[in-house]
Amino acid sequence: MSEPASAVLARATTTSAVLPRCSARVRPTALSPRLARNLIRACFDNTAVSAQLVDRASRVAGELVEISRRAAWTELTIIAESEADMLTVRVVEAGPRPRSVTGMAAAPGWDIVRRLATAYGYFSDASGNGVWAGFRRPGR
Repeated sequence: MSEPASAVLARATTTSAVLPRCSARVRPTALSPRLARNLIRACFDNTAVSAQLVDRASRVAGELVEISRRAAWTELTIIAESEADMLTVRVVEAGPRPRSVTGMAAAPGWDIVRRLATAYGYFSDASGNGVWAGFRRPGR
């Protein structure tokens, strides 16, 4: 049984009041994309990040989680952070398991990521595998 979104958000970690940074771990279920969207909205609500940017980032976060969920079926860590000129969302798969990223570029959901994000990609290194997207903050 999947845990409710409120339980995940209650465990989400926020590390800075000035430049928000939030993270949460989720199991790979059908609800994971919604949990990611809710995390982004909760993290950047009542901050200097525009509502339009938060909407775009939350939509992309859901797509990144779905891409990772389908590829890994392992616990995922969602990380969202805002810097002076960029908001970044990363989804990291648990465990440093080598995996080919050849087919990832064609995975469903990348078309939405490409359209809404300023930059995006995927990685595989000693810390694990993951996908990310960045959004330039307007006027920065």
